[in-house]
Amino acid sequence: MLFPVDGSGDPIRATAARGRNRLPLLLVVALLPGLLLAHPASAQLRPWEPFDWSLFDEGRVSIAMGTSVLADQRASLAGTQGLLIEAGMFSGGVRIDRVGVEAAGTLYRQFRERTVFAAPSGGAEERPIGTRHDAGDYRISTGIALTRPDRRATFLLRFGSRLPTTDNRVGLERDAIDFFATFGARITAGPARAFGELGVGIHGTRIETFEQSDLLIYMLGVESRTGLVRPGVVFLGQTISRSLWFRGTEPLSEVRLKVDAGGGLSLRLEAIHGLAEFSPGNGISASLLATF
Repeated sequence: MLFPVDGSGDPIRATAARGRNRLPLLLVVALLPGLLLAHPASAQLRPWEPFDWSLFDEGRVSIAMGTSVLADQRASLAGTQGLLIEAGMFSGGVRIDRVGVEAAGTLYRQFRERTVFAAPSGGAEERPIGTRHDAGDYRISTGIALTRPDRRATFLLRFGSRLPTTDNRVGLERDAIDFFATFGARITAGPARAFGELGVGIHGTRIETFEQSDLLIYMLGVESRTGLVRPGVVFLGQTISRSLWFRGTEPLSEVRLKVDAGGGLSLRLEAIHGLAEFSPGNGISASLLATF
């Protein structure tokens, strides 16, 4: 059991043209082994999503809708592990000059429990092992381009919040408000581009004597920006010292191998591999994306 508990059940803190066309794929192949072998940083269930850079490229409005299936996912407050199905994952963004505003969320989550690893915490109800249902989280953020987006190197200031729309009694989320702020950059080189963000997250906890947990947020990716089929890889997550994290605010880390196919309306497929104890073992997601 990863979370020892005291008698009250509360947790104790622990822990050439062809050559150019091949370049993005070669970058993905080169990066992926290192990411898969990365040592995990030892809830919300998923980390913050990267900024939608397409707002500064193809158009002024972007919309996406999809679903995901994640195996060996841990629900921290419930203290159980199982299969997580996310349906109605949506996002939308609009750009006004150098400012991009995004809203995103998940309409429905179904969690099929397989095993128990800890006692419930943070107000989560103790139930026989089975299936839990809840809405997902809802997020809003703003990205401000600090340099002209059409330059080879673009810099970004981003901040946002996660709303307390979930039910902590179900045990999938904390029903707490979170805030984050990151500094981002994107570099374009021929048919490929690299992007990243680094910043801080201030997350609410279910512990009355320690009401917030401050985490380091990171995102790093490389992708193709040309062609009908565009591969890419993204590494993202959050981390904190083991002496400072609580149930529901654990370190999270994922690597995602993705492929986008299409133009203004495109299909995105992602293979997901978790690198931290409270991230999914493996998973897949599919989304439809449109940019106007």
